[in-house]
Amino acid sequence: MFKKCCDRSDIDIIAFDCSTKTTFMPKPPEIAKLRTNGVYLELSYGPSIRDTNTRRIMIGNAINVVRVTKGKNLLISGEAEHVLELRGPYDMVNFASLYELKQESAHRALSSAGREVLLHAHTRRHTARAAVEVVPMES
Repeated sequence: MFKKCCDRSDIDIIAFDCSTKTTFMPKPPEIAKLRTNGVYLELSYGPSIRDTNTRRIMIGNAINVVRVTKGKNLLISGEAEHVLELRGPYDMVNFASLYELKQESAHRALSSAGREVLLHAHTRRHTARAAVEVVPMES
């Protein structure tokens, strides 16, 4: 399934559920394809705030994802179920250091990565080969 997603060009984000033990880890050639297509991998920190056992599992899985991706094309999101689970950006940069993510990569995954995903999605949907934007004429 993941390999099929790597070959498709109409995907913007692949969300990893790092809160459960996983035996699957993407291979570097698959990650290279995703990076070429502009696809981002999403890691959510919400489950790790709710439960300490989940936190341990999630940190281990996230470290593996960060190692495979080399910290590139990552998107860190909240997946908060309650307001108290939300964290500030500087807290999340520090929390991402547990994933062995460098500070500048963590800052990028929290701030500009979301904008890049939205821009990539808009460009993919509304332009012809990212060169010309097609705008409908008003009658």
